[in-house]
Amino acid sequence: MAIGMDIGSTRVRIAHGHGTGQATVIEAVLARDLPAGSAADGEVADPDLVATVIEDMMSELGVRARECVCAVGPPVASLRLMQLPRMSAIDRERAARIDVERRLGRAASDVVVRTTRVEGSPDNYLVGAVAGKALRSRTDALRRAGLRARAVDFEGAALLRAFPRAEAVLDIGMARITLHVLPNGVPTTLWSATGGAAITAAIGEELGLEERAAEARKRSIGVVGAGEGAFGEIVAEASTLIRSARRRGCPIERIVLFGNGSRIGGLRVALERGADVRTVMERPTGLSTGAYPDDVAMVGAADWGLAIGLARWERR
Repeated sequence: MAIGMDIGSTRVRIAHGHGTGQATVIEAVLARDLPAGSAADGEVADPDLVATVIEDMMSELGVRARECVCAVGPPVASLRLMQLPRMSAIDRERAARIDVERRLGRAASDVVVRTTRVEGSPDNYLVGAVAGKALRSRTDALRRAGLRARAVDFEGAALLRAFPRAEAVLDIGMARITLHVLPNGVPTTLWSATGGAAITAAIGEELGLEERAAEARKRSIGVVGAGEGAFGEIVAEASTLIRSARRRGCPIERIVLFGNGSRIGGLRVALERGADVRTVMERPTGLSTGAYPDDVAMVGAADWGLAIGLARWERR
């Protein structure tokens, strides 16, 4: 039994299936909104509240399993490729921590650092780093919901499992645009601290609407008549990330769009013009065709993909 747990800034998504790793078939996906302020910027601010939401979801799914896989990503976590000579595991962790501190420009006293060897390459390692406070807030929420994190994955790795045919996945979230690419089999992530909330705020300011009304307007008719400037900035930021990845040797011609911000009307056309790239929405791999026909899967793909990729995690 496999459970993928995506705790986002505004929603929790749980994917439940049977099997292991790439053989996992996802039979149920559930999503619930979180109360405002209970999670933000990669941290769970109110573990008790989030745990209550998770408990209700697990009860509705009728799942008895107590282990799950959750995820971390920017701005609280990073993953990069590093070449290391042969050394002991302890020395390797020390070397990785020194590299993390060099990139942070400060001591990483509350940063959890882990290394894992890239399969088929004896000197290449993936170095993962995550803020200890953010990691503890997630595992604490799970513990209060009666669950245990079997593993904590990196968002990019999970999304690229959900969409394995993608050259890149562009995640447009509430407060962050993130581009995940997979050059040479190693996840690489670029991100910008802006997202769909900026468009909502612009619509509210221009039309004098409260946040909820501005968000509803954005979802229904996009940026027609309001929010066009913020929308243009989102497109420009996403295009910059794509061009930056290309300069790093990632020949991106086709990207899968993910995140609820990717549903904004006109975004696909604007991105294709701004970044000279083909954009697609794709059915997540492993999602049961019997439980979720294509029309349903395509509607949910932008919201469910991360949870599905997490449920398909396997130890290597």
